[in-house]
Amino acid sequence: EGLLRAGAGTRAEVHAQLCQLYAKQGNYDQALRHGQQAVRHEPESVAYQARLARCLIRARRPREALDALQRVRELPATPTELASAEYHACLCHRRLGEYDRAEAACRRALETRPQYLNARLALADMLIKLDRPQDALSVLRPLQMEESDDPILWRLIAEAHHAVGDTEAERAALQRLERENV
Repeated sequence: EGLLRAGAGTRAEVHAQLCQLYAKQGNYDQALRHGQQAVRHEPESVAYQARLARCLIRARRPREALDALQRVRELPATPTELASAEYHACLCHRRLGEYDRAEAACRRALETRPQYLNARLALADMLIKLDRPQDALSVLRPLQMEESDDPILWRLIAEAHHAVGDTEAERAALQRLERENV
């Protein structure tokens, strides 16, 4: 209420800001309470639904986050918002051990935003977990040139090469990872 009197924005905006602040502090009970209030005040807001979903993910409540992400998909969201929702759905499914669903969510994110780096890396990770390292390498090879300094990229490349038994390529990727992290 004090923030509202101080002109900090609408009720929904204030609750959304408090949600983000409490989540950064790790106080997920308060973050979720405020995130739910923001959504209650503006149920058609894609941004508030997405923020609530991200908070639920951080609070390790992936099933509830998937519900919030489904609401994002049902609202008039931009392609970027939809791709982000699919990427976050991928994270939820991965946390639940639902790797096939995680892969499908990553692919939907990439249909909307083909250059979405986090979704591309998550897809490669899922393919490795699904024992499809050659498919993972197909996703990762184009990234080697584009994002050559990303440590996650080089870790995944090393894992995929290890899975296919290419120790020389695995060693080269690990050396690259070491160089990038020095």
